[in-house]
Amino acid sequence: MQLVEQHLKNVTMLSEKLNQNLTGDHHQSLKLSRLHSAASFSFLVARLFIEDRLEQQTLLQMDDTAQRLAREGMYLERRSKYLAAIAAIKGAFEHLSCNEK
Repeated sequence: MQLVEQHLKNVTMLSEKLNQNLTGDHHQSLKLSRLHSAASFSFLVARLFIEDRLEQQTLLQMDDTAQRLAREGMYLERRSKYLAAIAAIKGAFEHLSCNEK
């Protein structure tokens, strides 16, 4: 669970860095994620980070909490890597535009 929470923190931090701020409702949900059950956390991850409805349902229907958390960790890690790549590209272009002036 700690690894999954760390991935969630990374995604939140990178989203904010890229000015892709989560809406107030989503940001508040992330803050409250520790206060709820694993099932509520799963719903939060499915709603915010998985676009495919079938994949959302598959995740939420998993009975084994450990398997579900592992899968959530995979989604959050992918999202974190994606956002990190965007941040790196954005940083490189900003660096290039500064050098051209």
